[in-house]
Amino acid sequence: DHPRAEELFEKALAMLTEVGEKHGAALALRNLAVVKLSQGQNRAARTRLERSLEMWRQIGDRGGMAWDLNNLGILATERGDYLSAQAYLNEGLALFEESGNRRGVAWTLQKMASIEGDEGRYDPAWALLKESLAIFEDLGDKHGGAWCIEEMSLVARSRGDLTAARSYLDQATERFREIDDRQAIAYATQRRGVLHRLEGDLDAAMACNDEALSAFLSARESRGIMRVLQERAMIAIGRGHHGKGIRAWGAADAMREEHELSIPPSERGLFEPLLSEARTALGDPAYESALGEGRTMKPEEAAQSLLEADRTG
Repeated sequence: DHPRAEELFEKALAMLTEVGEKHGAALALRNLAVVKLSQGQNRAARTRLERSLEMWRQIGDRGGMAWDLNNLGILATERGDYLSAQAYLNEGLALFEESGNRRGVAWTLQKMASIEGDEGRYDPAWALLKESLAIFEDLGDKHGGAWCIEEMSLVARSRGDLTAARSYLDQATERFREIDDRQAIAYATQRRGVLHRLEGDLDAAMACNDEALSAFLSARESRGIMRVLQERAMIAIGRGHHGKGIRAWGAADAMREEHELSIPPSERGLFEPLLSEARTALGDPAYESALGEGRTMKPEEAAQSLLEADRTG
C-alpha cells in the first residue's frame, strides 16, 4: 500500500526532524524515496535521496551513504545519465567493499551491468551479471538472483537471441512467484509481451500487456504504466491503428518527461521502425497532432483508446 506507507514515513520524518534525530530522519527520507522509486516517480525519489545522502554524509554513516548512492545510480541510469550513474555506483561499491557488505556489492554490480547493457556493451554486462548472480546465490538471496536472471533475459533479447531471452525470463518469473513479488511478476509479464511482439504474435503480446497494466494501475506504478503504453503503441501501429498508436506513444512520452524516465540506447530499435512507419502513414502534421494529443491524455485514457481499437478491429 504505497499511499499508506508514504503517509507513515512522512509522519515519522516530521517527528524525527522535530526532535533532531538525524539518523532516523535520514532513514525516513530514504524510505520515502524508495516508495517513490518503486512507483517509478523518479523525480520525486531523487529529491528525497539527495537530501538523505547529504544527511548521511553529515552523520558519517557510510552504510547509509552506500545504499543511497546505489539508489541514485538507479535513478541516473533510468534518466539516461550514465556518467553520473557510474560515479554514484563506483562510490557506493567502494563503501560496500570496505564494510564487507556482499549483498550491497552484488546489487551494485547488477546495476553496473544495466549500464553496460543499456549502452550496448553486452559482454561486460554479462560478466557483471554472472559475478552478481554468484554472490546472490551464495547468500541465498532469491530476490537479487531473480533480478540478475531477468537482466540476463534483457541482454539476450538485445543480442537478438529471443529463445535464450524467453528461457531466462521464465526462470526469473518462477523465482519471483516463489517469493510472491507481484510487482516483479508484472514487469516480467510486460517483458514477455515484448518477446511475443518481436515474434509477431500481437494477440499474445496484447494479453501480456493487459495483465501487466492491470497490476501497474492498481499499484499506481508510473514506470510500468509507461512501458505498457509504449508496447501498446507498437501493437496498435502493427495492426494499422497509426493514430491511436501515436497517441499512446505521446502519453508514454509525457510520463517519461514527468518522471525522468528514458529509453535506453539498446532498446530504441524496438520502437523506431514502427514510429517511422506511423509517421509515413499519417504524414508529419497528423503524426505531430496525434503525438501532442497523446501527451495531454491520462494513462488510463490512452489505454482505453487502444482497447477500443482492438474491439473495432
